Amino acid sequence: MDQARSVIITQRGQLARWRDDGQAVVRIPHPDGARWRDQLFPASAIRWAMSQDDAILRWPRIISHIICHSLGYATPRMAASVLLAARRGQQHHCEWIASCYGGDPMPAVMAAIRDRHHHRGYMADYSQARRITAQAAAGAHPLLASWM
Repeated sequence: MDQARSVIITQRGQLARWRDDGQAVVRIPHPDGARWRDQLFPASAIRWAMSQDDAILRWPRIISHIICHSLGYATPRMAASVLLAARRGQQHHCEWIASCYGGDPMPAVMAAIRDRHHHRGYMADYSQARRITAQAAAGAHPLLASWM
């Protein structure tokens, strides 16, 4: 695996490196507190431990496309929540997903990716969504829907 693309940040802020066998190596503090040790986790454990902010840092373009697909309804954190629910195979109960997709976030994520070349113009401007997502990655999360 490409080392530059194989590093993620876990929920506690630790760096994890993916190995070719599908496991992640996480550096965690040793119980004595004076040194660090590597611990192996299956990829599914890291995926389940990802927070919304981790997802924004890892997949900013997909998050931006989900915002565009929602026509600005989704904030970056809500778009990350939708993406994580789809990856975990869980239901998502926000109004947009519940009313349009019956609670299943996977069709929304797939449509956002499939229609990514059409995210232009009023309320679906990809460049604006990328700016909002970049600001969220830097810690400035919008409180309301993305276009407001």
